[in-house]
Amino acid sequence: MKIMRFLPDCPNIIKLLEIYEDNNKIVMVLELLEGKDLYKRIKTKPRLTEKEIFDIFTQILKGVCFLHDHKIMHRDLKPDNILFSGKSDDSVIKIADFSLADDFSNNKKFTLECGTPGFMAPEIFTGEAYDEKVDVYSLGTILFILYCIYF
Repeated sequence: MKIMRFLPDCPNIIKLLEIYEDNNKIVMVLELLEGKDLYKRIKTKPRLTEKEIFDIFTQILKGVCFLHDHKIMHRDLKPDNILFSGKSDDSVIKIADFSLADDFSNNKKFTLECGTPGFMAPEIFTGEAYDEKVDVYSLGTILFILYCIYF
Protein backbone atom coordinates (compact mmCIF):
# COMPACT_ATOMS: atom_id res chain seq x y z
CA MET A 1 0.00 0.00 0.00
CA LYS A 2 2.82 2.40 0.89
CA ILE A 3 4.51 1.82 -2.46
CA MET A 4 1.35 2.03 -4.54
CA ARG A 5 0.21 5.20 -2.76
CA PHE A 6 3.14 7.24 -4.10
CA LEU A 7 3.68 5.53 -7.46
CA PRO A 8 2.73 7.75 -10.43
CA ASP A 9 0.21 6.44 -12.96
CA CYS A 10 1.47 3.97 -15.54
CA PRO A 11 -0.69 2.26 -18.17
CA ASN A 12 0.80 -1.15 -17.26
CA ILE A 13 0.49 -0.95 -13.46
CA ILE A 14 -2.81 -1.43 -11.63
CA LYS A 15 -3.97 1.86 -10.12
CA LEU A 16 -4.66 2.41 -6.44
CA LEU A 17 -7.67 4.74 -6.39
CA GLU A 18 -8.45 5.20 -2.73
CA ILE A 19 -7.56 4.00 0.75
CA TYR A 20 -10.04 3.87 3.62
CA GLU A 21 -8.87 3.23 7.16
CA ASP A 22 -10.56 2.78 10.50
CA ASN A 23 -9.44 1.24 13.78
CA ASN A 24 -9.98 -2.33 12.57
CA LYS A 25 -9.17 -2.46 8.89
CA ILE A 26 -7.69 -0.86 5.82
CA VAL A 27 -9.55 -1.06 2.52
CA MET A 28 -7.74 -0.44 -0.75
CA VAL A 29 -9.86 0.46 -3.78
CA LEU A 30 -8.10 -0.60 -6.97
CA GLU A 31 -8.85 0.03 -10.61
CA LEU A 32 -11.50 -2.35 -11.99
CA LEU A 33 -10.01 -4.87 -14.40
CA GLU A 34 -12.54 -7.10 -16.14
CA GLY A 35 -10.13 -9.48 -17.83
CA LYS A 36 -8.44 -12.63 -16.61
CA ASP A 37 -4.95 -12.99 -15.25
CA LEU A 38 -2.28 -14.25 -17.65
CA TYR A 39 -2.29 -17.74 -16.12
CA LYS A 40 -6.03 -18.18 -16.80
CA ARG A 41 -5.60 -16.69 -20.26
CA ILE A 42 -2.92 -19.24 -21.12
CA LYS A 43 -5.09 -22.07 -19.75
CA THR A 44 -8.04 -21.09 -21.95
CA LYS A 45 -5.91 -20.38 -25.03
CA PRO A 46 -2.69 -22.35 -24.60
CA ARG A 47 -1.18 -21.69 -28.01
CA LEU A 48 -0.40 -18.02 -28.39
CA THR A 49 0.92 -16.57 -31.63
CA GLU A 50 4.32 -14.95 -31.67
CA LYS A 51 2.62 -11.55 -32.15
CA GLU A 52 0.38 -12.13 -29.11
CA ILE A 53 3.41 -13.09 -27.02
CA PHE A 54 5.28 -10.01 -28.25
CA ASP A 55 2.35 -7.70 -27.44
CA ILE A 56 1.81 -9.20 -23.97
CA PHE A 57 5.48 -9.32 -23.03
CA THR A 58 6.20 -5.80 -24.31
CA GLN A 59 3.56 -4.44 -21.96
CA ILE A 60 4.92 -6.45 -19.03
CA LEU A 61 8.41 -5.09 -19.78
CA LYS A 62 7.08 -1.52 -19.90
CA GLY A 63 5.50 -2.02 -16.49
CA VAL A 64 8.65 -3.50 -14.94
CA CYS A 65 10.85 -0.79 -16.50
CA PHE A 66 8.51 1.83 -15.03
CA LEU A 67 8.79 0.21 -11.60
CA HIS A 68 12.58 -0.03 -11.80
CA ASP A 69 12.83 3.57 -13.04
CA HIS A 70 10.95 4.52 -9.85
CA LYS A 71 13.27 2.32 -7.75
CA ILE A 72 10.62 -0.32 -6.99
CA MET A 73 11.21 -4.05 -7.33
CA HIS A 74 8.15 -6.28 -7.48
CA ARG A 75 9.64 -9.59 -6.26
CA ASP A 76 6.58 -11.67 -7.18
CA LEU A 77 6.20 -11.42 -10.94
CA LYS A 78 4.27 -14.41 -12.24
CA PRO A 79 1.36 -15.01 -14.65
CA ASP A 80 -1.18 -14.80 -11.78
CA ASN A 81 -0.07 -11.21 -11.05
CA ILE A 82 -0.34 -10.03 -14.64
CA LEU A 83 -3.88 -8.99 -15.50
CA PHE A 84 -5.80 -8.08 -18.64
CA SER A 85 -7.75 -4.84 -18.23
CA GLY A 86 -10.63 -6.12 -20.38
CA LYS A 87 -12.06 -9.31 -21.78
CA SER A 88 -10.58 -9.01 -25.27
CA ASP A 89 -7.25 -10.59 -26.18
CA ASP A 90 -5.74 -7.20 -27.01
CA SER A 91 -6.60 -5.54 -23.68
CA VAL A 92 -4.00 -3.53 -21.83
CA ILE A 93 -1.78 -5.62 -19.53
CA LYS A 94 -1.44 -4.53 -15.89
CA ILE A 95 0.99 -5.71 -13.23
CA ALA A 96 -0.73 -6.27 -9.87
CA ASP A 97 -0.09 -7.53 -6.31
CA PHE A 98 2.53 -5.34 -4.74
CA SER A 99 2.49 -7.14 -1.38
CA LEU A 100 6.18 -8.17 -1.71
CA ALA A 101 7.38 -5.06 -3.55
CA ASP A 102 10.07 -2.92 -2.01
CA ASP A 103 11.92 0.33 -2.58
CA PHE A 104 15.55 -0.07 -3.64
CA SER A 105 16.36 3.65 -3.96
CA ASN A 106 19.12 3.53 -1.34
CA ASN A 107 20.98 0.78 -3.27
CA LYS A 108 20.72 -1.63 -0.37
CA LYS A 109 20.82 -5.34 -1.00
CA PHE A 110 17.98 -7.58 0.13
CA THR A 111 18.12 -11.04 1.71
CA LEU A 112 14.47 -11.80 2.54
CA GLU A 113 13.39 -15.08 0.94
CA CYS A 114 10.10 -14.21 -0.73
CA GLY A 115 8.19 -14.75 -3.94
CA THR A 116 6.72 -17.72 -5.71
CA PRO A 117 9.26 -20.57 -5.94
CA GLY A 118 8.86 -21.33 -9.65
CA PHE A 119 9.58 -17.71 -10.52
CA MET A 120 12.23 -16.77 -7.93
CA ALA A 121 15.83 -16.05 -8.88
CA PRO A 122 18.38 -18.55 -7.50
CA GLU A 123 20.06 -15.97 -5.26
CA ILE A 124 16.84 -15.58 -3.28
CA PHE A 125 16.90 -19.31 -2.43
CA THR A 126 20.55 -19.31 -1.41
CA GLY A 127 20.24 -16.38 0.95
CA GLU A 128 22.65 -14.24 -1.07
CA ALA A 129 22.08 -10.50 -1.18
CA TYR A 130 20.02 -9.53 -4.22
CA ASP A 131 18.63 -6.45 -5.93
CA GLU A 132 15.97 -5.55 -8.50
CA LYS A 133 17.51 -7.89 -11.06
CA VAL A 134 15.50 -10.72 -9.47
CA ASP A 135 12.53 -9.28 -11.40
CA VAL A 136 14.46 -9.84 -14.64
CA TYR A 137 14.85 -13.53 -13.78
CA SER A 138 11.08 -13.75 -13.22
CA LEU A 139 10.49 -12.06 -16.58
CA GLY A 140 12.63 -14.72 -18.27
CA THR A 141 10.57 -17.45 -16.63
CA ILE A 142 7.33 -15.82 -17.78
CA LEU A 143 8.65 -15.49 -21.34
CA PHE A 144 9.71 -19.15 -21.31
CA ILE A 145 6.18 -20.14 -20.26
CA LEU A 146 4.59 -17.99 -22.96
CA TYR A 147 6.72 -19.62 -25.65
CA CYS A 148 7.21 -23.16 -24.46
CA ILE A 149 4.70 -24.39 -21.90
CA TYR A 150 1.21 -25.38 -22.89
CA PHE A 151 -1.08 -25.86 -19.89
